[in-house]
Amino acid sequence: MAKKETDTATDPELNRQMDAASATGRDVEAVFTLSPDETSDGVRSPEETENLTRRVLERVTNRVGHGEKKLNIFRNIGSFVVSANPSFVKELIAQPEIASAIANRQQETDPVGPVKKREAGSTERPRRSKSKARDKS
Repeated sequence: MAKKETDTATDPELNRQMDAASATGRDVEAVFTLSPDETSDGVRSPEETENLTRRVLERVTNRVGHGEKKLNIFRNIGSFVVSANPSFVKELIAQPEIASAIANRQQETDPVGPVKKREAGSTERPRRSKSKARDKS
């Protein structure tokens, strides 16, 4: 695995998914952000983003012996998403050109429950239902 001076900011959920996928042999989907370009104002052109992404992926493929299964490059924002074996993703995280890595799919969370509607600008406070008021007594 490649060493670099600073660690890539890695989403704990991505680490969890890689550990789980390693045991099952399933692929992991991860979104990567490229490090800023040090020679200009930090923003890479869409062409530079694509070229650098492909070079890094080729290097990782040569090191681990297999490539990504799916790839989508977000040329205008300096990032990309891959679906790949966890060993590929781990090696990709270790590359010096990678600034951050996050899981493409996050764990489901409970949605916020419904709120009673009231007229905009109304100063009236919502009232509790009678059944809830009785439960507290």
